[in-house]
Amino acid sequence: MKNHLLSCFVLATFFFQSLYAQFFTTTSSDSTTLNTAIQNNATLKKLYFPSEYIFDNKLEESNNVPIGKTKKYLSPLFLAHGAPTIAIQTNHPFHLFLREIGKKALKQKPRAIIVFSGHYEDENQVSVTYTNNVYETVYDFHGFPKVMYELKYPAKGSTKIADEVIQLLSEAEIKTKKDTFTGLDHGTWTLLYSMFYKEHNDIPKEALDIPVIQCSVNPFGSVEQHIKIGKALRSLTKLSEDENLNKEEGNVLIIGSGATVHNFGKLSWSKFGKTDIEFADPFAIEFDNWLIENLMKQDERNLNNYLKVAPYARDAVPRAEHFLPIFIPFGASIPSSSFDKSEIISQQPEDKVKLLSRVYDGGSLSYLGIEFN
Repeated sequence: MKNHLLSCFVLATFFFQSLYAQFFTTTSSDSTTLNTAIQNNATLKKLYFPSEYIFDNKLEESNNVPIGKTKKYLSPLFLAHGAPTIAIQTNHPFHLFLREIGKKALKQKPRAIIVFSGHYEDENQVSVTYTNNVYETVYDFHGFPKVMYELKYPAKGSTKIADEVIQLLSEAEIKTKKDTFTGLDHGTWTLLYSMFYKEHNDIPKEALDIPVIQCSVNPFGSVEQHIKIGKALRSLTKLSEDENLNKEEGNVLIIGSGATVHNFGKLSWSKFGKTDIEFADPFAIEFDNWLIENLMKQDERNLNNYLKVAPYARDAVPRAEHFLPIFIPFGASIPSSSFDKSEIISQQPEDKVKLLSRVYDGGSLSYLGIEFN
């Protein structure tokens, strides 16, 4: 936690001394050759500007809702949380995307939301928040505008759901710990606040009625270990519409919250607020391209060896706590050996991993939104 506080302090200090004004707006610039080429190529456009495909309903037409139904399962998500101020950057393209995801989540009416946050670390076991009370909103950052410390996401926990999580992990021989003290860190609450945002500190009751469980990641654990955690929790995502499922089971939305490219030393401070693709750093694009491709292939071996085989891996991931959360929703989407493979036999790679949004801020801070089916 001290490392996170120091990192956030450094980010805030540099940023708000010189770039406060532009941080809260989304800067559009004239099209460059690269931007024009992408706009004129349908495949590239869908890759780099997928949010347009949500806002004009093309994704909705093809998959009903961005948070999709894979026949019997509620699709888990990876959502980047970026800088804490995403919660108040209401014109930022990723904030707008999160609000669309929130609308669809409310239509889906999940029984609970489980968030694995890159800011909640435990090297020894999976810590699981364990309370029925309203969580404390934790301001685990320093030097940000006063308004950031006024925001609240007063969701309740659920010991019943937490017990289900603990039981499933224990059955998979994954050590767990009940955490009765920790509140929601900004890896969780800024995402949920943005998803269900109406206006300043106005969160709909129907959103706050969805219990939240926050779970830890192991910053020194392997990709394989985090995939295993996701696989163990897959049954929680079964939809209540399944006639064999009790209404008090399944129908849980699993979210991994982090950032695939997260290196303060590589940020370009002059590029904050400039989210057009022409301002994105090539190393960040190339690393994410590799990651998305290997997620689509479900190449667990390559993914587990990303530091050796992925381009610019150490530039993108100097420390793994923000990177590892993506592998929990990924794991939760992978069928077990007892799963009826006929359910997914017709799926193409792009159906298994849907890139819903892709934005870069500060040159390399990656904001990905991915749905796993």
